[in-house]
Amino acid sequence: MKLEDVSFDKLPVNSLFQTYVNDYPKLSGFFSESPFQWPKQNGRADFNTGKVDRETLITLLNNINSAYGVDEEALRQIKRLEDPETRVVVTGQQMVVFGGPLFLILKAISVLLWAKHIERQTGKPVVPVFWLADEDHDLEEVSTLALPGSDGAEHLYLDYHPAVHHSVGSNSPAGEAVNSLIKQIFSLLPETDFSSELEELLRSSYQSGNLKQGFGKLMAGLFSKHGLVLAESNNAGIKKELSRPICQAVQQAIEINEKLEERSAEVEDGFHRQAQVQPTTLFMHDDNRGRIRLNRTNGKWWTDAGDEWTSRELCRMAEEEPWRFSPNVFLRPIIQDWLLPTVGYVAGPGEVAYYAQLGKVYELFDQKMPVILPRYSASIIEPAIDRIMDHLPFELPDFARRIEDLEKEYLEWSTPDNLEDHFLTWQQELENFMQQKSSLIDRYDPSLRGSVEKMTVNFNKSIEKLHQKLRKSLRQQDEVQLKRIKRIKNTIFPDDRMQERVISWLYFSNKYGLSFWDEIINELSESEALPHKHLLLFP
Repeated sequence: MKLEDVSFDKLPVNSLFQTYVNDYPKLSGFFSESPFQWPKQNGRADFNTGKVDRETLITLLNNINSAYGVDEEALRQIKRLEDPETRVVVTGQQMVVFGGPLFLILKAISVLLWAKHIERQTGKPVVPVFWLADEDHDLEEVSTLALPGSDGAEHLYLDYHPAVHHSVGSNSPAGEAVNSLIKQIFSLLPETDFSSELEELLRSSYQSGNLKQGFGKLMAGLFSKHGLVLAESNNAGIKKELSRPICQAVQQAIEINEKLEERSAEVEDGFHRQAQVQPTTLFMHDDNRGRIRLNRTNGKWWTDAGDEWTSRELCRMAEEEPWRFSPNVFLRPIIQDWLLPTVGYVAGPGEVAYYAQLGKVYELFDQKMPVILPRYSASIIEPAIDRIMDHLPFELPDFARRIEDLEKEYLEWSTPDNLEDHFLTWQQELENFMQQKSSLIDRYDPSLRGSVEKMTVNFNKSIEKLHQKLRKSLRQQDEVQLKRIKRIKNTIFPDDRMQERVISWLYFSNKYGLSFWDEIINELSESEALPHKHLLLFP
């Protein structure tokens, strides 16, 4: 496998993330440490110790991971938490059906590699953790996947419409819909030596049809052999340990809102705020209505369904029924780091941006923000695409532009300079030459002038015929190249987005095998290249 890289400032990535990886000092006031200077700079790995005692945490993680059937290596990593020096690097993602786009797999790879890197740098044990975001409830978003198509991405959907939109982690089984989607996927993917293995992984992972169980088993099947540990919050045992921060989120709702708005305004001084601040950071799980937002007005808490509570009543509920509460995007990191001794969080560009809004909220909970570690970002450039790119005057980042602009620029580039003028000159030179020769023939036999004129006409016709053939040939060449441009565009930037944000990892697994991801882990481990640029992976 060959590796190359491209600077993020040449790609459609938010400007805050570009600044974060390229010019960190400009953002140092929003974060705890530079991901690339730390831990070389000071060798520390002493951020959050977690607020849950280690014995309890180990028991909870063992129970969660055993339920997903993880490899022994993941259980060994959990056992390392017995050492009070052990920290974790964590990442997370909502549980998209069958693992979603490529970037989710890159997240898992990233947390494994960052954990190894920090352990090497500090000499302290570091455990990689993948947080299953099982409290999100955007079923439409988690039910979509895309495969490459001839005219862009081919989007497939899980035909699943539960009556009540609970969080994804609480949704009832969707077995028939899952089986139907598997059939659709393999009707579109070409059959390869790896198809059976991939289909077996999907079917065995989603055997129950439950989206949460399926996602967890899928991640375990792919990465627990590398030591990836799974964590979740929509779990009775976990929620029991989170009643205190939930109550604090109730009691300090005003302060949390103020701190978020204050820091978000500072971010907006130079960048776009990633997430909008809501009056509260909590949702509630309702048996009949699903996951609903908790609102707060004049000291009273309420839902759109007409329920009302005081802050004291909600805190008592958090103690007795903590499973009823669910954090939003700003509270989830606080909950996560309350539970885990987190030293670093592996984040994509959007997450880096919303972590910039979070610093002062960490302070309210007497925590320190972990180091925000950018995930590996990559495009997979298959051999066929690599070959045809050599025939075009564009670099890979250029294909992020509109297809109309690419086609126009190519045609301008490919059209020979002054082609029409060259043929006009050729015809004019022929006319002058034939006139000279006609005078010579006139000297000897004027009756042959007609033959000379006829010859001149024929020469002109031949030149014009050649002209038309050349123009047709150039048009055909252009059509081939324009098709190539479209193909590359649809492969690297499908739907005008980066490949990793759209195309499912299933496509690459079907073509190169499940071991493809192990090869990437090994390749990046050996290179020790930190993710400060976008990678181009050439299988």
